[in-house]
Amino acid sequence: MDKREGFIDTHSDTGQVERLMDCIAFSKVLAGIYDMETLLKEVLQRINAIIAAKNWSLLLIDPKTKELYFAVVVGVAPK
Repeated sequence: MDKREGFIDTHSDTGQVERLMDCIAFSKVLAGIYDMETLLKEVLQRINAIIAAKNWSLLLIDPKTKELYFAVVVGVAPK
């Protein structure tokens, strides 16, 4: 088979269509979210599906105090 430089061999990656469909479904979910906490939880859950980890958390900086705080916790009890 002739592989020309710059062209992607779509037959060698059988999961490509599934990943593309997952990305489309995810973008539809994100478009319907209007609050930051839900948005961040959804993003972290999708990352967790890609990278197997027991726990995920996202820390943000409080603009007033300049301290870190847990904005989202996934996979463990929030307390």
